Amino acid sequence: MINDMRYACGGHVNNSDPNAPKEIISKKLISFETGFYAKAYNNPMGSAAFSFTVKRDSENAPLILAYDGKMIETDETFLDAIQAFIDRDGMAKMNGNYEFTYGVPPECQGYRITAVYESGEKIDFNTMGGPYLQWCNDLYKVLYNELVRHGIEDLLPPLADRTVVRFDLKFHEWPRDIHYCTIRMQDDAPDKNPVHYMKGIWNKETKSSECSQIVTIPEGFYEHITELVEQTGLRDFSNGQIDFYGDYKYDTCEEPVIGFCCQGESGKQFNAFLIGKDIPEGLAEAVEPIKAYLETLFIKP
Repeated sequence: MINDMRYACGGHVNNSDPNAPKEIISKKLISFETGFYAKAYNNPMGSAAFSFTVKRDSENAPLILAYDGKMIETDETFLDAIQAFIDRDGMAKMNGNYEFTYGVPPECQGYRITAVYESGEKIDFNTMGGPYLQWCNDLYKVLYNELVRHGIEDLLPPLADRTVVRFDLKFHEWPRDIHYCTIRMQDDAPDKNPVHYMKGIWNKETKSSECSQIVTIPEGFYEHITELVEQTGLRDFSNGQIDFYGDYKYDTCEEPVIGFCCQGESGKQFNAFLIGKDIPEGLAEAVEPIKAYLETLFIKP
């Protein structure tokens, strides 16, 4: 029987060190170890546990990334990417945090980071969390990019999910709704994907169309869209929401809107529909090169 209720289901243990430094001067990482949960592109459950270490066995030994039983020789570029993540997400502020709650789901417990610097400084913490935390997903992206850099596809979605066969994009820049989308015409084969693409602009103030152009999808279109989706990290911004067509509650809204629908060859989609302050930092920049490419399909007015 557990006598100390801290160790019973739901009991919370906090052994944090209030004196641990919350600012690290050095930027020269020499080793890094972590374990965390994050959203996962390749996991049907949507999130998964990840752990990896990166260190040298001796001063002149190669830098090794140990992940999922693999030993991958890497270089300082990876440590630089980890340090950029540490700075961007303010991980030093969590230094000295050691807490644990018993009985919570696995994805909400035991997140840890140990980062050791050439100066002797150190970030070390263990904390509660979940795949909804931004820093967890940012760290996942660092690992994802490093594996891809070495030609390792472990974290990539299945190829049939990555190969884009439909892509729709929507902007609301008051008073205009601007959308780019596939459209089925009478001469499209009913058992095949549409071969036409449309750009439409609707002015909500004047309640009139400012643009409606339809073109035949050019050769190599979806291959290029697939590349742009990967390059821009658009999948990271998916929130599973879509509201492209018909009337919707933002009809008179003057705030910006960004929405997209991306469908893979498998039929699996990742979508987003975001408005105003809910539009995350970086999304507008991510869709800009895709928007620029789509614009090349249409005749300028």
